[in-house]
Amino acid sequence: MLDYIYNKLMSRIGSKQLTKSLTDHRRNNMTHTKISIDNSLLDLSFYKRERFNRTHAWIDILINANKEDAMDFNNGDEILIKKGELLTSIKSLSEKWKWNYQTVSKFLTLLKKQNLIDYKSDNKKTILTINNFNKYLGE
Repeated sequence: MLDYIYNKLMSRIGSKQLTKSLTDHRRNNMTHTKISIDNSLLDLSFYKRERFNRTHAWIDILINANKEDAMDFNNGDEILIKKGELLTSIKSLSEKWKWNYQTVSKFLTLLKKQNLIDYKSDNKKTILTINNFNKYLGE
């Protein structure tokens, strides 16, 4: 039966179009797949040892963002960090990700252009705000 359906499709739309349709279907279904990543991932030796790629860095931002509003301290100042925000610095990200300062800065600019984050930096800190954070939590 499947051979019959496949042959009918092939005769009507051609193999290139069928392959494209199947690829598009897989891609569209994959964009809505959600997984949970436990924070224990941060404790794995290979997670910290290797130089991060962009995907790794994005996941690192998502994992480390506040899951709820909380007060935090930065250079003796108490700061409210909201759900979906991350208090960090470009320097600390560059050390953690094993990137240079300029590469981190460019990556954050790219994320901002893609409307994934907003961020504010000064000489002491960077606060990243993840847009649509609840979407990444699966809520």
